[in-house]
Amino acid sequence: MIAVLVNPRAGVARDPRLHDRLRQLLREGGVAPDNLVVSVGREALEGELAGLLQRAPRALAVYGGDGTLSAVADALCAIRARSP
Repeated sequence: MIAVLVNPRAGVARDPRLHDRLRQLLREGGVAPDNLVVSVGREALEGELAGLLQRAPRALAVYGGDGTLSAVADALCAIRARSP
């Protein structure tokens, strides 16, 4: 599974057609479109990411700017720090 995390406030991600287009591209690439997660904000990011990781993705794609990537890296570190 490949998971895609989208920051809806990042640049072109504000275009409402983007999510449908991403789902279409995922399907065309053989990736289940339910693996597309639109983040609801930095505060909820860690929980959303933890839920994705429980599904054991082979890869995680992040769509957003450098702040989004930094937030995902921070969340991954926090999740890893709590793991046994």
